[in-house]
Amino acid sequence: MNRTAVSAIAVLAAIAASTPSAVASVADESKPSASTSSPESISDQDFAGSEGVGRYVLADSPSEANRVLDRLDSGQLSAASVRYGPCTLYPSPIRKRNGYVRTKPHTKCTVSVTSIRHSTDLRYKSFIWWKLKGTKTASNRGVASLQQKNAQFKCVSSEKSGWGSTTAGTIVYRGKTYYARVYPARVSLSCGG
Repeated sequence: MNRTAVSAIAVLAAIAASTPSAVASVADESKPSASTSSPESISDQDFAGSEGVGRYVLADSPSEANRVLDRLDSGQLSAASVRYGPCTLYPSPIRKRNGYVRTKPHTKCTVSVTSIRHSTDLRYKSFIWWKLKGTKTASNRGVASLQQKNAQFKCVSSEKSGWGSTTAGTIVYRGKTYYARVYPARVSLSCGG
């Protein structure tokens, strides 16, 4: 299992362990805590994932969800053998706006669900490493969508830097927990981390 998967497991475990708060609550976790920490620096090889939308899969735990998602991404598991929830997680392009680097992933569901939660890591390229800039979370209850608007960090310089992101999503629907993750395309922006 690569470091990205380990990071995603930590994020999914933290999401599963927490109780979503009031509608559209958001938390700033710029300095990840021990329970949600992602590796501060990872290599290109470890920061890999397939781009595109992520369907929410039923799993008993965050680690099981990551195994299922890894196998789906690699083609080792047939999509027909997985139970999907009523929602899809969509990545958003990473952009620079008003001195901030940001992304706005969103989940859309075909029906209202008990809760939706996102945890988004933003990373910048520093030599050979992808350094964690920070993690932001957002959640919603009793609705059919969530757009995370707080996944942004201030540029510290105008130096050209590579940027990447991972969003791990969790929904609760009919008493069961479903997980998804997405990776928007990496970009190069005039925004130093």
